Amino acid sequence: MVQTRDWNCGNVVTPNHKRKPFDDVRIRRAPTLAIDQWGGTPALAKIVNVNAVGGIVFPGSPLAVTHAELESLAGYWPDIEKSRTEASRLLKDAGAEGLAFELFNRNIDQPHKLVGTWLIDQWSKIGLRVTQRVVSIGPAHEGLRSGKFDVALEHSCNSVVNPLLDVQKCLPHSVYTKNYGRGLAAMGGSRY
Repeated sequence: MVQTRDWNCGNVVTPNHKRKPFDDVRIRRAPTLAIDQWGGTPALAKIVNVNAVGGIVFPGSPLAVTHAELESLAGYWPDIEKSRTEASRLLKDAGAEGLAFELFNRNIDQPHKLVGTWLIDQWSKIGLRVTQRVVSIGPAHEGLRSGKFDVALEHSCNSVVNPLLDVQKCLPHSVYTKNYGRGLAAMGGSRY
């Protein structure tokens, strides 16, 4: 018998706030809105170790947002067409329709490359043209630390459910140097 449950890990899509055009909040928000968290996670769960849609804090823990609260946040709206319409409007307003960029990712199939491939498909639905660059773990960490990426697929894993640890990646880079986006916002996430 195999038992499964959610891990205290999450996929984190991190735009590099210091690299143009991701210094523009509209261009960071648009890809967030394009991701179908609610429809995609159950489909991904069939092939990837991704189980639950969640926010920053582990789902179901006392300080986690409720399902209703999560649905009110950008990137978690249940109406994906409304989200993608808003994403397209933001890109148009920013003069970035058809934006091309690179997704920086770890060279590990489960879940990194598979989730990265799915993200690229999600972003194509609003006209983004994204390629994926996968590198081994050492160069991946070096690329994150040095800021040599447009958008990165990261993970946030802690050995215990501790909301104080879970929110660290959202602290300013000056406070928590593992905020590799060098800003305050991360794009959508799913838990595994």
